[in-house]
Formats: sequence, C-alpha cells, structure tokens
Amino acid sequence: MAPGTRSMQSGNKPSNRSTAFAHRAATGTWLGMTAVRSGLLLIILVVCGAVVGIPIFVREQSFAALRSLHVGVTKNGDGKLFATFERTATDATIASALPHLVSLGVSGLDLNGSQVTALPSLDGLAALETLNLGATMLTTLPSLDRLTALTTLNVSETPLTTLPSLDHLVALETLNLSVTLLTTLPSLDRLTALKTLDLAETPLATLPSLDRLTTLETLNLAGMKLTMLPSLDRLTALQTLNLSVTPLATLPPLDRLTALRTLDLSGTLLTTPPSLDRLTALRTLDLSGTPLTTLPSLDRLTGLETLDLSFSQATTLPSLDRLTALETLELKGLQMTALPSLERLVALKTLDLSGTRVGALPSLDGLTALKTLFLRNTQLATPPLLDRLRARGVRIFI
Repeated sequence: MAPGTRSMQSGNKPSNRSTAFAHRAATGTWLGMTAVRSGLLLIILVVCGAVVGIPIFVREQSFAALRSLHVGVTKNGDGKLFATFERTATDATIASALPHLVSLGVSGLDLNGSQVTALPSLDGLAALETLNLGATMLTTLPSLDRLTALTTLNVSETPLTTLPSLDHLVALETLNLSVTLLTTLPSLDRLTALKTLDLAETPLATLPSLDRLTTLETLNLAGMKLTMLPSLDRLTALQTLNLSVTPLATLPPLDRLTALRTLDLSGTLLTTPPSLDRLTALRTLDLSGTPLTTLPSLDRLTGLETLDLSFSQATTLPSLDRLTALETLELKGLQMTALPSLERLVALKTLDLSGTRVGALPSLDGLTALKTLFLRNTQLATPPLLDRLRARGVRIFI
C-alpha cells in the first residue's frame, strides 16, 4: 500500500483519542441538556408547589387556626365552606379569624347570638353569599359594597340603628331587618333580585318605594308603626303579605297582587274591608282582631284553605258556600248569634267557635272531613248533634 494511501485512510478513520474526546463531548452535551431539562423540571415543580402545595399547607393552617378559635367550618352540599362562630365569640375572635376566613374563601358566615359588638372590614370576603348577624350587639355595619355575591343578610334582633348602602348587593334575595332599632332605610331600588324582606317590629314609620322589588315574594311588616303603605302595585310576584298588629286603618289597592297566597291583616285598625275579588290564589286569610264590622265578599276565594275571623267586630258572616277548599275556620270570640250554613264546606277539618254567642249549631252532618270542633265558653248544647259527631271520630272540646 502506498504511503499516501495509508495516510489518507488513517485520516478518514478517527483515532481512539479522538473517539473518546467526541464521546465525552457528546456525553457532556447530553448531560448538560439533561441538567437543563432537570433544572426546568425542578423549576416547574417548584412553581407547581407554589401553586398547589403551599396553599394546601396554608389552608390546613387556616383550618387549624379557626379550630383554635372555636370556629366551626363545614362544607355545604355544593362544596362551599360555611363558618359558624360560637355564642361566646367576641370582637377579638372575629378579628383573629378574619384573615383565615379570607384565605379559605368562605361562602357563609354565621355570628348569630355571639357577643360581637363591631365588625372589621369584610371587603376580603368576596365569595360571601350568606351573612348571619342576628341576635348580636351590633349597632352599625361596615361597608358591604364589596360583598356583591351576597344572597342572604340577617341582622334581626340587634340594636342596629343605621344601615350602610345596599346598592351593590344586586344578588341579595333575603334581607331580614326585623326587631332592630332602624328608623330609616337606605334605598332598596337596586335590590331587584330580592325575594324576602322582613321588617317586622322595627320602629320605622315610613317605607321607601318598593316599586323596583318586582321579584319580591314575602313582605313582613308585622308590628311596625306604619300608618300608611306605599303602592304595592308592582309587587306582582308577592305570595305572602303580613301587616298584622300595625296601626294601618286603610290599605292601598291589592288588586294587582294576583299571586298572593297568604294575607295577614290581624290586629290592624282597618274599618273598611279591602276588596279581595282579584286575589284568587289566596290560601290563608287572617282578619282576626280587627274593628271590621263588615267583612269582604269571599265568593271568589275558592282556593282558600284557612280563614281566621276571630275577635273581629263583625256581627254577620258573608256567604261561605263557595269556600269548598276551606280546611280551617276560626271564629273565636265573635259576637254574632247565628251562623250561616256550613254544609258546603266539605273539606273543613277544624272549626273553632270558642267564646262566641251563637245559640245553636247549624247542621254539620255534611262536613265529612271534620276532625276537630272547639266549643269552649259557649252556650251551645246540642247533645244529639255532638253525639253523632263523636261517633264519626270528631274530637270535641267543650
């Protein structure tokens, strides 16, 4: 073989040293790339740890801290967290618990009956849906503007004298302000999702406009000092209206309340009966304890199930013949001496004539559903009739 040829062949074939060097270089590159990949993986794991691991750790810390403060945290059926404070909780308790409640993103906060007299800012509780502050010693509330997810607010039985703006609580469905010391209310116009408004036994003498509360289903004004009501015409979704024990002597028209199922006018000062002809969905009507001497026509209330006329000043009853769904008829203390026919009340289960001046019972043989008859403090004495009723299993209280 010619030397040149050998030299050319030797140049084309790497030496052992070159091969080793190339191998080391390649290996180093691979190791370097592996190190880079590992570094990236480590960074990813660290980042993931920051996203996943650390909050879990913080979460457990928050649960532990709340347990030490005797704050119970439960998970609702929808997976949301609800925090309940013991009755011994104080201002210091809520102040210590608040950062942990914010960290957990609780959707419910129950301080009912606790010793809390003042609240810190609740702005961090953006997920809060239920806030129960009933029977606390709160006289004022912090701003609620950031609690835009709130659906239930209860401050009943507190010495609360003023309320902050409610304009931002556009999701609010239940507002309970009963048995507070409120003398004025902020505007309710923005509460267009509100379904229940309870103002019972507050010293409010007037109400703001309710026209925008078109989804309202329950309005409780019992025991208030109201002498007049705003228009109720726009409350077409209203199902329950409680005006009991108020000094109302007149009512606005109720004709538009066609969804109304319960109307409580007991203990009012009404002297003129309201027209009820359009309230055909009505199931419960309470006119007890009113000075009404004349009762409204009931002919159109064919779905009525409970009628209470006890202790009113009426001396005669309107016809009851159309009330074929009626199950309970309360006539306690009426001064009337005679009853109209009750034969058409085929669904009647309870009849209370206690303390009436009725001298004789009409025939009750057609009341096949009757279960209970109250005749306490009456002069009624019709043994044959009562014997027949007892034989049918009717309980009679004399």
